[in-house]
Amino acid sequence: FFFEAMMRPRELLRLCSGHIRRGASTSTANQPAGDSHQHAGYIHHPEVPRFLHNMSVPAAQLLDDFTSRSTGEGLSAYLHDIPSMRHAVRDFSKTMPQNVSVYYAVKANANRAVVAEMANLANAGHLAGVELASLGEVRMCSEYFNGSQMIVGGPSKSEAALMGVLEAGVRQIHVESYTEVERLEYVARQLGKPVEVLLRINPNFDTKGIPFTCQMGQVSSKFGVDEEVAEKVVQRIQSSDWLRFKGIQTMGGCGFQEASQYLRYVDFVLGLLTRIPALAEAERVNLGGGFGIDYSLEGKGLDMHEVGRGLCERLTGRNADREFILEPGRWLVGPYSYYVTPVLDIKVSGGKPIVLVAGGYHHLYRPVHCGNHPLEVVPGLEVPKYLSQVPRVERSVVDIGGALQSPSDFLARDQFVESLAVGDYLVFGYAGAYGIELSPTNFLMHAQPVMLVPQEEVLSQPRDGLKKENIKLSMAH
Repeated sequence: FFFEAMMRPRELLRLCSGHIRRGASTSTANQPAGDSHQHAGYIHHPEVPRFLHNMSVPAAQLLDDFTSRSTGEGLSAYLHDIPSMRHAVRDFSKTMPQNVSVYYAVKANANRAVVAEMANLANAGHLAGVELASLGEVRMCSEYFNGSQMIVGGPSKSEAALMGVLEAGVRQIHVESYTEVERLEYVARQLGKPVEVLLRINPNFDTKGIPFTCQMGQVSSKFGVDEEVAEKVVQRIQSSDWLRFKGIQTMGGCGFQEASQYLRYVDFVLGLLTRIPALAEAERVNLGGGFGIDYSLEGKGLDMHEVGRGLCERLTGRNADREFILEPGRWLVGPYSYYVTPVLDIKVSGGKPIVLVAGGYHHLYRPVHCGNHPLEVVPGLEVPKYLSQVPRVERSVVDIGGALQSPSDFLARDQFVESLAVGDYLVFGYAGAYGIELSPTNFLMHAQPVMLVPQEEVLSQPRDGLKKENIKLSMAH
């Protein structure tokens, strides 16, 4: 549905500009003075940056309208700040060498508005296209991208999936085993469509000292083939009349936090090209993604400019004629979406405050396994009239649980909040990657979150030229 922005003072717009403090900050950079508990957050001080400050004007306007609603409706939402994503993609692209092609990893965030914006950026030359991992993603993205802009990977592809991928005209496919090479050859022959192939290699990369959220190198893996058998698989590809060997794909892990660690991984991959004779002919080298973002807000995020400089040094000379592929997902969209859910109850159990919200891990599963997200409190504008007293906590360490009948349904553990009451909204930051896509949305058949995106005509305007008044907004499911 669609509505006009209300002509009233915009507290949240001013908050996002850093002018006032509307809610209680709960980010993870500092501790309250004199408090010995190891809180997951801090009490806000005006000089401390907060993640809502980075929100674009149209997104802030939309968040303000949503949190002005009655929490009695029990609605949760994802807010996708597409203007900020657009700037992130442009900045990422600018840091890369000329022989690097950037493909957005759709698995991170497959919201149609996000995918449509990535198509606009690809058509404008800021992206090469999208990296996909299922026939479903291929079919959806075919509405926005042509086949030459799509590359496909994934460790388990059926004949039907490969047939659908080839019929969509996909540029290249990453094969991950000897069996899959033969299956793809069979499908290509049946369709009469030769296909360009990259071989995924499970790298024997030493990951010691790298705090990956998901390690992929130097372990037994369902992904790719081990280095020891790579030459045999390459030779099988090269022997086929229907497969065109173009190069390799690798992935060291998810969540690189330091440029030096990532560049060490790049050096390892470049070494593969000389250590394995069959790879000398590789025209393309897909380095995958794995770029970490700073969920802690402690300044640990990967310095992409340093990465770009390192790649410029390494991908020249004898590598200048090769095409290198990057598949960022989290880095491009992660910091620029927000999960918003109302507080329905606050109670004490075992001496600890438990905050209960309308949403849960069926909307945002990542915190269950990977830890707390940055969090802000937006005070509600209405207190339920039927409450004899409004449950509230002040300067407390709380657990934040959801609506599911599951003991693991907690969106945050040991989270410090300065002030929080029933009727307030919680805004979880850095929810743009592996949010709803990773979550068990059908569990217990609870309501799905609303998807909020600024309206298309707002997105088409220059970010710095937007007027705060009379902005049209949309809430798109």
